[in-house]
Order: sequence, then structure tokens, then C-alpha cells
Amino acid sequence: MKVKVVTDITALSSDEADLIIAPCETPTVYYKRELTGETSILKKLAEITEQRDFALISPFDTDNYGIVKRSAGVFSDGKLIGISDMTTAFEDSPYMPSASSSLYHLKCGKIGVAVSDDLYSYELFRAFTVCGANLCVVIKNDKFKQTDEIVVRAYSYLLGIPIVYYSKNFRFSSDCKGEIVEKSNSDAVFETLTAVEYHIKFSRTRFNK
Repeated sequence: MKVKVVTDITALSSDEADLIIAPCETPTVYYKRELTGETSILKKLAEITEQRDFALISPFDTDNYGIVKRSAGVFSDGKLIGISDMTTAFEDSPYMPSASSSLYHLKCGKIGVAVSDDLYSYELFRAFTVCGANLCVVIKNDKFKQTDEIVVRAYSYLLGIPIVYYSKNFRFSSDCKGEIVEKSNSDAVFETLTAVEYHIKFSRTRFNK
């Protein structure tokens, strides 16, 4: 699967990848304004994928009548497929957590989308893998932290799944063996390969009689 990260969403001129990750022109989507027709941000993002072969993931914050969440919209075939919200929130976070995350069935495969602090939820990535995800995408609406790379590589190795990481200032991809395939501070193209053969792993626990 070919994943392309671009900084200018208006520069998409052809079907250059299976999946595009691009920031929204507006950092916050207000649901009230979208419903009343005052704004049409989601509609414009969906139109980008109309009659195109690629799907689009775009990070933004959502404001639902004063409840602000870290989110990412998924678009394909001229439609809004869904919006994933951050489900894990720490005490110092100003963002409200959501109830659940989503695994999207797109033309390019099954894509699990984790938003911001959901990166630190191993069970979420494990659930994506068990449900047959071909790729996990981490949308970090903040700046890159060095620990993020360690966590992503560990998940890829333990679960045997490729992961593409996107933040405001850094992007990289990790293969099924936990190795970094490519890094970039700007636009980038990542080639991901899903493992189709599995080996059963066992673990042992020591305890006192």
C-alpha cells in the first residue's frame, strides 16, 4: 500500500497513492456551523476524493457545542466515511475523550486510525490487528516526541503490523518487524507491506510456589 503525506491539500492533482494524509485548511471543525451550512469543510474534503482512487485522512479538532476533541476525518469516493476521535485523555488534557475508535474498510484495505494520545493505548492497536487491519495510522495533532517512535516500533514488532505516524512536524513509517522504513519532516511517500504469514508466540511467567 502506498501512503502519501502532503502539507498542501490543494496540491493533489492526480491519484499518486492509495491513501493520502493531509492537514485540514481549518484547524477546528465546528459541527454546529457544518449542520447549519455556515461552513462546509467536511464537504470540501470529501469532494477531493470524488472520482479518485485514493482515500483521504485529515486531522483536525472538532467542536461539538463547546466539547472539543482531537479528531481525524476519513474520506473516500466523495463521501465522509467517518470521524475518529481520541479515546484516551490524561488529566492535564483540555480535550474530551470519545467512546470508541474505528477500523475503516477502504478500497486500499482495512485501516485503523488512532488519534493523538490513543498512541499510548496498546489494547487499541491490538484490537485493530485482531480485526484484520492492513495498516494502522497514527494522527498526532501535536509535535513529535522521541518516545512516540519507540512506542510505534514496539507495536509494529509485537503485533506484526505496519504503522504510519503523522504529526505536525514529523512523519515516519514502521514495518512489521519494528524497523523504521523512512522518516521525513515534510511531504513523504511510504510503501507499506502487510504480513500474511503468522507464527504463534508464547510467553512464560515466573511465580513462587
